[in-house]
Amino acid sequence: MIDFTKRLGTRSLEKKIHPVEIYDSLDRQSEKGPLRPAQLSILNNWFDHHRNTKDIIVKLHTGQGKTLIGLLMLQSRINHELGPALYVCPNKYLVEQTVEQAKLFGIKVCRIDSNNIIPSEFFEGKEILITHAQKIFNGKSIFGIGQRFEKVDSIVLDDSHACIDTIIDSCTIK
Repeated sequence: MIDFTKRLGTRSLEKKIHPVEIYDSLDRQSEKGPLRPAQLSILNNWFDHHRNTKDIIVKLHTGQGKTLIGLLMLQSRINHELGPALYVCPNKYLVEQTVEQAKLFGIKVCRIDSNNIIPSEFFEGKEILITHAQKIFNGKSIFGIGQRFEKVDSIVLDDSHACIDTIIDSCTIK
C-alpha cells in the first residue's frame, strides 16, 4: 500500500491577489474571453496605485465591464484576507443580474436569504455578498445601526447615482 500522507497537505495554494491574475485563474464559462484593454488598464492601475485608497470611482460607458471590474477588485481584497466584501446594486433586479454574471465568470458570491439572514461565507470573507441598497440603507438595517453594526472591509456601489437616489428615498419621510 502507498502512503500519500507525506505528499498531501504539504503544499498550500497561494491565493492570487492581483485582479488580472484572479481573472486568469477563474473557472469561467468558455465564451468569456480575456479582459478588454480598458478593463486591464483599470485593474492594473487600481492594483499598482490605488488598492489601499478609499473612495475610488470607476467610470466607463455602458457595456464596458464595470460589474466585472468591481467584482474582481472585491475578490482581490478577499484573497488578501482583508475581510468581508459587499457589492451593492441599486435595486433587487440588478442583484439577480449581477449574481448571474458572477457565476458566468466563476466568482463566488452569496445573497441574503428570504429570512434576512446574512450568509456566514460573507462574514468569513470567503464570498462577495451581493445585495441592493434598500437592504443596507434603512432604519432597521440587518447590517446594524448605531454602535451595533457588522464590519465590512470593502464596498462597491454599482451605479452609484441610482444607489444615492435609493438612499435618499430611504431616509426621507414622506
